Amino acid sequence: MQDINYSLEMDIANSYGYKIRAKIYLAMGKKKAVCKDLEEAIKWGYTRQYGDEVRMLQGKFCEKKDKRK
Repeated sequence: MQDINYSLEMDIANSYGYKIRAKIYLAMGKKKAVCKDLEEAIKWGYTRQYGDEVRMLQGKFCEKKDKRK
């Protein structure tokens, strides 16, 4: 975890790093942290670079925001 955090400090736009850290948080049962990192991975272009894995994880483990409100 320390190496991933350092990697993200050095490159805040490291979408792959956010995905890896989200998976670590998932194993630790830290759901809010998982969803936050998956959002960051998407924000920094994970899907464009690597595919839909982050969106699939997000759909499975994160609550959907109701945009009608």
